[in-house]
Amino acid sequence: MKLVERIEDRLVFELGAREYTLLERLLSFYPLRPEGAPTLSRSGGERMADAATLLGDALREQRVELAAWISSRLTEGEALLRAGSAWRLTLTLTEVDALLRVFNELRVGAWTRLGSPEDLREEVAATAPGQAPFYVIMTLAGQFEIFLLHALEAEWPPPPPNTPSPP
Repeated sequence: MKLVERIEDRLVFELGAREYTLLERLLSFYPLRPEGAPTLSRSGGERMADAATLLGDALREQRVELAAWISSRLTEGEALLRAGSAWRLTLTLTEVDALLRVFNELRVGAWTRLGSPEDLREEVAATAPGQAPFYVIMTLAGQFEIFLLHALEAEWPPPPPNTPSPP
């Protein structure tokens, strides 16, 4: 995935066939988080239960909106256009933010499904076949997040090749 153009508030990316397939498959797992009220505190209490219920409702509503956005916007013919053997993804800055939220929720959801481990090593995930898909989802979503964050911070247009970086 490569940032190829920045036009005002739009970013244009080019994805190879493999990257497109990975993105499409990754987005098919959204939403991954378990339903129900999130845990806000281990000590509990009525106020915390009420707050958790409100937060859970808001998160469910956001998931529905983001899932609808993925279905309507991130399909071929809308934001994704085939360009020869590659794909072009055009997003506004607001849509980049939405996609970052989707990737983050996938990453956190996969981590939650892995049991919310404090120390997650690749060797451990690879030895538990039932957990391997969640490890892959978590890792891939994190890679897409990093790429989008770098694209947002990138100097545009990029400096010509062999130009020394500023100190």
